[in-house]
Amino acid sequence: MTLLALGAPEITFLCLAAAGGVALLVISWARSSRRQQASEQLEGFKERVVAYSDAMDRLKERHKMLPFTDEDFTAPMVGETLAAYQEVERALNEHRDNWLKLMDIWERAQQQLEQKQAFEVQKLVANADVDSSTAQLNQQCQAELDRLDAVIDLATSKSCQVQALSRHFSDPEPTEPCGHCEHCMTGPIALEPMAEAEIDPPTWNRALQLQAEEPTLADPRVFARFLCGVRSPLLTRLKLTKHALFGCLDAVPFGQVMQRAAAI
Repeated sequence: MTLLALGAPEITFLCLAAAGGVALLVISWARSSRRQQASEQLEGFKERVVAYSDAMDRLKERHKMLPFTDEDFTAPMVGETLAAYQEVERALNEHRDNWLKLMDIWERAQQQLEQKQAFEVQKLVANADVDSSTAQLNQQCQAELDRLDAVIDLATSKSCQVQALSRHFSDPEPTEPCGHCEHCMTGPIALEPMAEAEIDPPTWNRALQLQAEEPTLADPRVFARFLCGVRSPLLTRLKLTKHALFGCLDAVPFGQVMQRAAAI
């Protein structure tokens, strides 16, 4: 049958059917394109959250290593030094709470993407300003830790502290040691090193056994969150937050646990 043999109604029907097919193709392409965009935006969001977490871990490690004692190693730090140290700790705790919220957004966005809800993924990611959080982290903690580091560098100077202080403030440096600062009187201060947190092998082996029994923990990030005691709707729904091993590595930096989990 040729188009010439068809009547007007049949031709109209064929035209509408063809237009409808084209429209469906366009809609399908648009949805596929939006899902691809949403997937790329989510991946970028994940990278920024990981960078935020890594920066926070580095600052937490710096903060942990900063506590020091006076010349007889018995009295803890006091005054403005202690206040600055506690302020950094408070800010780090706030950022950890913010990071937990971002991790929840990560999980929800991933679920929405799997359900092909691209618009919801884009909305979740757009409303989570990770860059501002990272900038605030550096502003609140990085500068203050740098200042505290400078205090420690001065206290542990391997030369006259008066000369070191003059160099710090770019003042004319005395040609001779002062003879009355702590370094000149007793020698350099040696700060006691703090033990680094390590992953206990027996605990890790028990965690691996649990991972083999619980498919949800096969995901390295979910596994790391479980071990570090980071709550999430998924872990709560599966009642894993009540497990004896939940938070068993909370003293170990998340990035270190995540790296170990990803290497399995």
